[in-house]
Amino acid sequence: MTIALIVFLLVLGVTAVVAIVATVAVLSLSSSPSTPSAGPTSAAGAGSTPTSSSSAAAGQSPTERAAAAQLAALLKQSGSDHAAVTDAVLNVESCGKNLGKSAQTFSTSAANRETLLARLADLPGRASLPATMINDLSSAWSASASVDTDLAKWANHAATAGCHGGDLNYSSYKASINDDTPATNGKEKFVAAWNPLAQQDGLPTYQASQL
Repeated sequence: MTIALIVFLLVLGVTAVVAIVATVAVLSLSSSPSTPSAGPTSAAGAGSTPTSSSSAAAGQSPTERAAAAQLAALLKQSGSDHAAVTDAVLNVESCGKNLGKSAQTFSTSAANRETLLARLADLPGRASLPATMINDLSSAWSASASVDTDLAKWANHAATAGCHGGDLNYSSYKASINDDTPATNGKEKFVAAWNPLAQQDGLPTYQASQL
C-alpha cells in the first residue's frame, strides 16, 4: 500500500468521525426540553380586588339613609302608641277600671297619629324613599287615627252609660272594626317594603301588628 493511499484513508476516517460527532451533537440539542417562558400575568388576576359585599348599601344615597333613620324614629313612636291602645282595648272589653282613662288613651293616640302624619309629610329627604312605601304608611296611620277616635267614643260611652260585657254592639266599636281593615292592610304593605331597606341600613324591622 502506498503512502499516498494510507494518508487518504486516514483523512477519510477523521472526516467520518467529525461528521458522526457533529450529528450526535445536533440530535442532542434538538431533544433537550425547552424551558417554558413565564406567561404574561392576566389583567383580571393582577391587582384585582373582590367586590365589596356592601355594594348594595353603598348604592344608597346619604339623603336616603338619613331619611330612613328619621322615619325609623317615627315608627318607634307609633309602636309605643299601639301598645298602649291594645291595653286600653282589653280594659274596656273586660269592663275594667278607669274606662275614662282608656278613653283618654285612645284620644291621645289619635292625636299622636295626626302628628306623625304631619311629620311624615314634612320628612326631610322623603322623596328619596320609595313613594309607594310612604303612601302605604300614610294611609295606615290615617286609618289608625280613625280607629282610635272610634275607640275613644266607645270607651266614653261605656264609662258614662255603664259597661256591659264590653259593649261590643256599640256603633262606635263596630266603626273601629271597619276602619281597622285599611289600617292593617296599609301596615302590611308598608313593612313588606320597609324591612329590606331597614336591614340594609341597620335599622329596626317591624311586623304590621307593632305599628
